[in-house]
Amino acid sequence: MRLLASILVVPLMGLVMLSAACGGDDDDPPATATVAPTPAPTVLNVATLDNSFSPAAGSVRAGQKVTVNVKNDGQRPHSFTIDGVADTGRLDAGMSKTVEFTPNSAGSLAFYCTIHTAAVMSGTLTVSASAAAEPGGGVEVALAP
Repeated sequence: MRLLASILVVPLMGLVMLSAACGGDDDDPPATATVAPTPAPTVLNVATLDNSFSPAAGSVRAGQKVTVNVKNDGQRPHSFTIDGVADTGRLDAGMSKTVEFTPNSAGSLAFYCTIHTAAVMSGTLTVSASAAAEPGGGVEVALAP
């Protein structure tokens, strides 16, 4: 029995010592994960006028957070709406509201006033393919008239 115990214990101790000797190397630097930087947000300032937006077109990037500051500079109520994406709701004369969204893919986003309909009061945001983040914080964009 002792012979059997010795036969089993000696190789087992060798495995324990071998695994301890093959442990982690303290000279290796710790592993780090590379995280893609988040693109700087785009800020758009849009005024609603009576029957138009100013400006009525602009450009943003896919994957980039977009903040739209909307102010009703008209005499009548208006809204800024992108179906399924953003909606200020009704803005009476002089009111302001901010909406935020992140477009997922390139293409066009039509915005319009739900009160006056897209046929009367609308505009377009062109969404380009995403690009690498730019250093230095937010970017303010003026939409083209």
